[in-house]
Amino acid sequence: MAYALAVRQFFDWCEERGLALEAIRPTTMATYIEQIGVEMAKPSVKQHLAAVRQLFDYLVTGGILPSNPAGAVRGPKYVVKRGKTPVLSADQARQLLDFIDATELSGLRDRALISVMVYSSSA
Repeated sequence: MAYALAVRQFFDWCEERGLALEAIRPTTMATYIEQIGVEMAKPSVKQHLAAVRQLFDYLVTGGILPSNPAGAVRGPKYVVKRGKTPVLSADQARQLLDFIDATELSGLRDRALISVMVYSSSA
């Protein structure tokens, strides 16, 4: 749904400027991304670019356009240094590990993997 809204917003922007599908160039895309970057957060801008890029990829694959004008356009740099997912407490981790069936090989594997993840997130 988010991609559909992003594509619709892009084509509304193009329509306001009288741009036909064939007239859209990489510079057009760069201008659009720069303009919405003033109004939106960087992750939203990146999502909009991804949506439009995916649509143009589809149009190129379908033989409607010769190339993807969004392909060469770079979005804003956005790096997440620390995730927002909460870390399990020691009691929650113990409950999770105790719930896994250790009589099966897959259970031993899962316990080992989860133990490593729990340990590395608290280190």
